[in-house]
Amino acid sequence: MNRLRAAYTLALLLFAGISLAAVYGAAARRQVLVTDVAIAREAQGENGREITRTDFTEETDSDILLPLPEDVHFEHISFENRYMTKELLIRLQTDDAHFYETHAVPCNTEKVQGIRSVYTAQTRSLDLSFRTAASFEPEPQVSEGEVLVKLRTPQEAHTLVAVLDPAVSGTGDSALRIAEAVREKAEASGEGLRVYLTRTDPVPATEEACLALVREVSAERFLRLEGFDEGALAASAYYNDAYFLRGYGNVELATDAERALAGINGLTAEGVIAVRDAHALSSLRIPACTLRLTGLRGEEERIAQAADAIYESLRPEQEETE
Repeated sequence: MNRLRAAYTLALLLFAGISLAAVYGAAARRQVLVTDVAIAREAQGENGREITRTDFTEETDSDILLPLPEDVHFEHISFENRYMTKELLIRLQTDDAHFYETHAVPCNTEKVQGIRSVYTAQTRSLDLSFRTAASFEPEPQVSEGEVLVKLRTPQEAHTLVAVLDPAVSGTGDSALRIAEAVREKAEASGEGLRVYLTRTDPVPATEEACLALVREVSAERFLRLEGFDEGALAASAYYNDAYFLRGYGNVELATDAERALAGINGLTAEGVIAVRDAHALSSLRIPACTLRLTGLRGEEERIAQAADAIYESLRPEQEETE
């Protein structure tokens, strides 16, 4: 009986030890949220101080190893992926404005081309801008005393990459609201669709900026969204017919999107229309179209319905069902 009790106690202790190790391991290194910021304008030039980069001295899976000031903990750090200008912004809340004057940052210097820091005393914010060689998908992990960041290409991280270009129209900016809802739905679905927006602020991206983003992330789909509050609830799709794509092409994407939008109760599908001179479409060699929606009224329900329909037309298996 004593042996049985001892064995039982030992098993409990081992289980407790393994559980505690798992808990502490998870707490010691946490995955964190990265916010997309799509602004096509260049950052503030040469503002800030250049931080010294060094190559890694030993093999690692990470591309950035950022040492942290002593007063910086998990809740004091935020991340922004500024993919339009190929920057990763890491913002720290700290009183140690000069920490990186004496601490170099080990990184993959083929991916990280430079680092600048700007300190704002009023908000205790230390902004570290990592200028990267391409538009990467940052995967940061925060542990006590350091941040590790893996920089992956969009194709390494996702099954299908799409660019949505919300045009500026109306006071409610319905096109941006729809685009943001599509992106959020894609992120939540876990189906491998990555949606990049050409803007997250009120300033529209130029045609050149749209095309540059498509190239930079090797996008496989492009949708321009035009949303209007006035008029009857209706949708139409436009595609460029001057360039033929084998298999799944412009007309298929436009048709899928129009068909999905036609499922919205009360919406009139006005058809799929071929055009030759449309924003960005004539310069693209991937499935691309423009969607024009009217009668949105700025209503949350209509915005959500339009976003659901557009997401369905972009799902990774959509092409396989054609």
